[in-house]
Amino acid sequence: RWPPGVRVDAGVHEGDEITGAYDPLLAKLIAHAPTRPQALERLREALEQTELLGVRSNLRFLHWLLGHPATRDGAMRTDTIASLQLPDPPQPDDAAWRRAAQALADSGAGPGGAWGGGWRAGAAAAIRVRHGDEDRRVELPSAFGWTADGPVATDQITGTVHVGVEGQSLEFRLSPPPTVEEAVRHAAGHGEGHAVLTAPMPGRIIAVRAAEGASVQAHATVLVLEAMKMEHAVVSPLAGTVTRLAVREGDQVQRGDLLAEVSA
Repeated sequence: RWPPGVRVDAGVHEGDEITGAYDPLLAKLIAHAPTRPQALERLREALEQTELLGVRSNLRFLHWLLGHPATRDGAMRTDTIASLQLPDPPQPDDAAWRRAAQALADSGAGPGGAWGGGWRAGAAAAIRVRHGDEDRRVELPSAFGWTADGPVATDQITGTVHVGVEGQSLEFRLSPPPTVEEAVRHAAGHGEGHAVLTAPMPGRIIAVRAAEGASVQAHATVLVLEAMKMEHAVVSPLAGTVTRLAVREGDQVQRGDLLAEVSA
C-alpha cells in the first residue's frame, strides 16, 4: 500500500514476483515542502503509511535514517552510512504473534484447519506458530469477532503469513508436527551456547571472515553478504567456535538459507 500525498514511482504491483536477478528497486517515494524539515517530516509520514509485505525491504532503515542528524542537517556523505551504528532487526512482540495466529486460523491452514487442530474442551483454542527458529503456542480468545490490528497478508500457496513489524515484513507459519530429530535440532538452536546464522535476504556471499573451526568473538563478522548494492555483515551473537560453515565465497543464497553455526 503506497502512501497518499507524495509522488510514488513504482514498478511492481500486488502479486508480482520479486527476484534477486535484477536491481531490487521496488519504488521511490518523493516528497517536497517549503522547507527541508517540513519535507523530511512529510517523507517520514509517508514511510509510516507504506506497507510492504512478502519481501524484505529497507523501509524501516529509511525511516530510521530520516531521523539521523546527518540527514536532518544535510551532511550526508558517500561514506556516512558505513560509519553509522545501524539499528537491530525488529523482533515480533506478542501482538505480532497474535496477528499471525489469527491469520493462520482464518486461513484454515494445517490438517483439519487451524481451528480443528487447536480446539480443546474447556480451554481456549490455541495453535502453534513458528517464526524463524522460534515456536510459540498462541491462544485464540474466541472463534469469531476477534480482530488484531496491523498489516497482515497470507500466502495461501505456501501457508506463510506475512506480518508488518516496524515497517519490516516478518514471516510466520504453523509449526510442523514435532519429530525427534526436529526436537534435538530445535533445542540446540535455542541453547544459550549455540547460534544458527541464516541469510537475512537474498544475495551473494562476497567474503568469509571465519573458517570452520575458528574462534570468534561476540558480534564478530562471520560472513559478508552483498544485496541491494550494499554489503551486509552477518555477525555471531556470541563468542565461540564456528562449528559449521554451509556456504563459500561466491555462493548465491536466498533469505533464510543456513550460512553457519557457532557454539560456545
